[in-house]
Amino acid sequence: MRRMRIVVPLCLLLLFVPIYLWKVQGWNPFCSDSGNAPAKPIDAGPSRADTIEHLATTDPVEMLRNVLAKYKEAGIKGYTCTLVKHERIKGKLNAREVTECWFKEEPFSVFMHWKEGAGLAVASLYVVGDNDGKMCVRPSSGAGKLLGWVKSAPDSSEAKDATRYLITEFGLRCGAERTYRAWKALQERGVTLRTEYLGLRKNVEEVGGRDCHVVVRRCDPPEEEGMTEITLLIDAETWQQVGTILKAGDELIGEYYFKDIKLNPDFDEKRFKPEMLKKY
Repeated sequence: MRRMRIVVPLCLLLLFVPIYLWKVQGWNPFCSDSGNAPAKPIDAGPSRADTIEHLATTDPVEMLRNVLAKYKEAGIKGYTCTLVKHERIKGKLNAREVTECWFKEEPFSVFMHWKEGAGLAVASLYVVGDNDGKMCVRPSSGAGKLLGWVKSAPDSSEAKDATRYLITEFGLRCGAERTYRAWKALQERGVTLRTEYLGLRKNVEEVGGRDCHVVVRRCDPPEEEGMTEITLLIDAETWQQVGTILKAGDELIGEYYFKDIKLNPDFDEKRFKPEMLKKY
């Protein structure tokens, strides 16, 4: 009997500890964290002296390569910004989201706080090499919020259900690289990129009043999710891709705007620590 009194609690402990680690801390013994980290930056080489109007008109892929080259030449090591996005996920148009963001290139670090449109989380953090390769999330309610934060794989099914692009794909550089890779691959396959330079738009409200060059590509035939049109907003001063609009006919697939960008700020040493999530 005495042995049973010892064995039963031990068995229960061995049962519930893994469940706690799996459900609350995000531990999964059956998969590794490989693939969670962001892709390595593209080495775009030096930018050319061409005007963006010329490149946008004659070679949009080269324009995008120059966008990436300008990012490197500007010495961007991090920034703060407001990200406004509106996405359709699995056929449903979600609420518009407004997040204040803190980003650092080395190590790749993202802290996001939802000001509008928060779903299951009000804040999230991801730092390459920290927190067992997991994303730290501040839930909007429930037991997880009482705990302060929970850990989750950045490419979990919950994350994929909440956004088109994961936290490991965040940022100006990653967005431009994603466009560049896709357009360059089509070009190399011999696909004609039906692009049009629509000129310079002054005081674009969606990106905080910045002047932007507008380039649109029309997809014929339609691509994934029936996508027929991609519009890029390239900041006239910095050459950064600060806006992207994806459409399937008249239906919005997703739109993304970066505004209030402040380059290379001095970050508080605690900014990319999980403890900061408790603030929200």
